Amino acid sequence: MLPFEITVEQLKKMRDEGVEHQLVDCRKPDEFAFANIGGTLIEMQLVPQHLDELSAEEPLIIMCRSGSRSANVTQFLRQNGFP
Repeated sequence: MLPFEITVEQLKKMRDEGVEHQLVDCRKPDEFAFANIGGTLIEMQLVPQHLDELSAEEPLIIMCRSGSRSANVTQFLRQNGFP
């Protein structure tokens, strides 16, 4: 099981090693367009409407610019049955 928080370096290592995961970017579209690292854009406030698009089978990585929004989304997902 992955820790609650990972670094960019740890994400890169996962990707380099071919570890299956789903990367969700919870920033705003303009932020995503400026610096897209290949995740799926689901804005923080829209996550509840997109739960069916999220994997409960593979590691789910939630990212934002500073960690605040992704921490909120992660907490919401854990409260709604995601590991």
